Amino acid sequence: MTNLVEHVRTYMLDYFNASPDEYVAIFTTNATGALKLVGESYPFAPGGQYLLTFDNHNSVNGIREFAHSKGASFSYVPLVPPNLQVDEELLLCSLDQARPEYPHLFAYPAQSNVTGVQHPLDWIQEAHARGWDVLVDCAAFVPTNRLDLSRWHPDFVTLSFYKIFGYPTGVGCLLARKAALAKLRRPWYAGGTITFGSVMAAMDAGAGFYLKPDEEGFEDGTLNYLMLPAVEIGLKHIERIGI
Repeated sequence: MTNLVEHVRTYMLDYFNASPDEYVAIFTTNATGALKLVGESYPFAPGGQYLLTFDNHNSVNGIREFAHSKGASFSYVPLVPPNLQVDEELLLCSLDQARPEYPHLFAYPAQSNVTGVQHPLDWIQEAHARGWDVLVDCAAFVPTNRLDLSRWHPDFVTLSFYKIFGYPTGVGCLLARKAALAKLRRPWYAGGTITFGSVMAAMDAGAGFYLKPDEEGFEDGTLNYLMLPAVEIGLKHIERIGI
């Protein structure tokens, strides 16, 4: 099982040109599970902000509830008719509002689930230059486009494999930069995510567990290892016939 999972993980990073020194691949139940993982673990706090565009997937919109519950604000950048592109001038103005001492997360779709519009990946660098972490939802983008993470360096990328080649369902992925992953604080731990857990230590000190490093600390329970080999088969098929 471990050999199968790690082989697919390595191949995935290679497919997206993601350096294993910079990125980890975290397997989830779907793209929504990957988004929830970021939302529940991101260190939102009073003074921080969650910025997103009007045309995000509902699961990206849902992250605002995590931001709100932790005292952070959230705001939207509107679309401009008739082509329903994002108002880029207003976007850059919104990005300029970040206060560097607080965590800020900017989320947008590389390709809109609502309109089909593809948004510039240049926004990643613009946001980074202003102190933002960047989440790019690529679920609608990667079925018909190659994502090169040696050129673009978003902090979090979410995707779903069945949207690329139809099978298997129930397997998604979060590609996360290691530097950004280190900022996340999980609100709980689960089977498979810890190296050690103590009942007595938790009673005495309120902690009593140690998360596994990198992706293992974010993969809850047993991975769908019977389906994961199909991911590599599908990606190899796409590489063979062309995007």
